[in-house]
Amino acid sequence: MEVGCDHQLGSRLKEDNCGVCGGDGTTCRLVRGQGSPQLSPNQSVQTVVEVPVGSRSLRISAKGPGIMMIESVSVLGRREETALVSSGSFTLGNTSVDFHRVSDKQTLKALQPLGADYIIKMKFGGPKDTTVQFLFYQPISFHWRETDFFPCSVTCGGAFQDCPAPRFLYLSQMEMDTITFN
Repeated sequence: MEVGCDHQLGSRLKEDNCGVCGGDGTTCRLVRGQGSPQLSPNQSVQTVVEVPVGSRSLRISAKGPGIMMIESVSVLGRREETALVSSGSFTLGNTSVDFHRVSDKQTLKALQPLGADYIIKMKFGGPKDTTVQFLFYQPISFHWRETDFFPCSVTCGGAFQDCPAPRFLYLSQMEMDTITFN
């Protein structure tokens, strides 16, 4: 008999891509893309993608001579940078990752939620181009923000002034860190 993600015998509940038991996938979004960093001896390191804390099912593959590097930034701001040069399992930013390198191909996987922001970089490794593909599920963070009243265009004379409804923002923690609220 099966046991679902709710730990109930006979349950068929499964985690969605966001890690929610019996979820419908609406609490995260798929992020995927491809990049070809322009590396040279003069421009030896370039950021490919930033992956926010809490993201799941991270998969990065690179083809070419470039060397994959990860800078992890903890929620407390602690930074750690690692160059991945040999295959193995590693703990980076409080998250277990598997890295495989064969000839000019490299793959990084982290299935569990990331315990830190990851900044994925490529380092110059030779004169040929390196192509990087990435895929992960990014959590959607919801934050309310209050706004001020709109100014009256004429004297209100005892009337009421409308206030716009608070705006609902869909931002990741990494995006939130770059915004200043007054």
